Amino acid sequence: MRVPGEGGERAFRGRLKEALLEKVFGWPPEFMSLGEKFDILLFDPAGQPVVTIETKEPGHITTGAEYKTFLARLKHYPSLRQAYLTNGSYWERYEIDAALMDEEEITPEHFEEIDPGGDSHSL
Repeated sequence: MRVPGEGGERAFRGRLKEALLEKVFGWPPEFMSLGEKFDILLFDPAGQPVVTIETKEPGHITTGAEYKTFLARLKHYPSLRQAYLTNGSYWERYEIDAALMDEEEITPEHFEEIDPGGDSHSL
């Protein structure tokens, strides 16, 4: 379903949830949440969010402001251990090794590149 002015991100998010997360990875639907602030959250058996996936419209190039917003949201849930940013064709992975401080602004400099392709980061 296309929403005026939305550009296909919601439809992509739904397909990602069903086709990849449920069918390929076997993540139980009851341990997933789709929303707007956190596009996709994956929960552990204790109900704590451990993975977030920020989706963008297919083909979208993420802006600096969008990165800043995405990184700032990672502090909201101390249980998060991985975060992804994707437009479907390009994926960025962020590993979170420790809870993030509320007062600290998170920037790309907090992450280190962990693969030669430059698309994985660790905090």
